[in-house]
Amino acid sequence: MRTYGGRTVCGGTVEGAAAVCSRETAAYPVPAGTEEELLRFERAKSEALEQLERLEAEVASQAGQEAAAIFAVHRLLLEDFDYVQMAEDGIRAGKSAQEAVYGAGRTCAAMFEQMEDLYLKERGADMMDLSARVIACLNGFAYPPESGPEAILIAEDFSPSQVAAWQRGGARAVISSSGSEFSHASILARAFGVPMMVQTGIPAAELAGKRFKGSVEAGAEGGLGRIRLEIL
Repeated sequence: MRTYGGRTVCGGTVEGAAAVCSRETAAYPVPAGTEEELLRFERAKSEALEQLERLEAEVASQAGQEAAAIFAVHRLLLEDFDYVQMAEDGIRAGKSAQEAVYGAGRTCAAMFEQMEDLYLKERGADMMDLSARVIACLNGFAYPPESGPEAILIAEDFSPSQVAAWQRGGARAVISSSGSEFSHASILARAFGVPMMVQTGIPAAELAGKRFKGSVEAGAEGGLGRIRLEIL
């Protein structure tokens, strides 16, 4: 039995099977040609915008307009001139649309991560989240992937899209190895009432692929909580 402590984002007690959620990215395909890749990017961007619009409406009905505004921000960021230009420039430089989108997202995320303001710093995670959505559209995959039935989901960090999608699974907790109380993922967890803890230091990569169970005792918001994990 391993015990970890962390910062509570949203309180609650959950017990049951646990799983590590992976953020693996599919290999980039060979570019089909500049014009074809530009067209694929434009189509995927449009599809992602439609998904975000639907998600915004769904979250608004379930958790209120303030939580839903997170995905309105995602739509604005996805249509940002500099972001789109960086992706298109990457394609013109010979990259596939997937690789170009990832590169644009990573560059924009790095700009936010260098900011001193904690709220703005967390927008880097939003850039990677929306870029992952576009890449999923390019690959023809659902985003985010379906989670399993486990009651406790663990990751290095969670994206807003993951929290919004996976809270539908019923009583469960989301536990981040790192993460921040100021992230959009944390804001959504509080809005949905999903027990969440961050900064636990759980070695997610080490536990990936293993079967284990555990219990989460997340106390008052901003306080400390405890997670117990047992590998089966």
